[in-house]
Amino acid sequence: FEAQPFLTVSFCALTPIPFVLVRIVAVAARYHPGRFLLANAIGRFPRFWAYGALGVVIPVATRDLVLGGLALTVVLGVVALLRRYRQGAARRTARPLPALDTE
Repeated sequence: FEAQPFLTVSFCALTPIPFVLVRIVAVAARYHPGRFLLANAIGRFPRFWAYGALGVVIPVATRDLVLGGLALTVVLGVVALLRRYRQGAARRTARPLPALDTE
């Protein structure tokens, strides 16, 4: 990031790698916000354009998109609830360790 911050931000905005890491590094390095926004826009524009072009080539009905989004939301919600339940069950069944004698 120190050598080429503009290129790093643009590249990471273009690729599917987690962009939150770049945001954290940019803030920590006190990178200029205007340059960050410009690099972000330059990196994201081609990706979003490609998504739009793909949507023209592969038409999907609005109803199918809505139903798919709802189904994904329900599945992710159930997974989150199950994880929370399992973590709570693990905490309830955990027993404290016996104290060690240091004498």
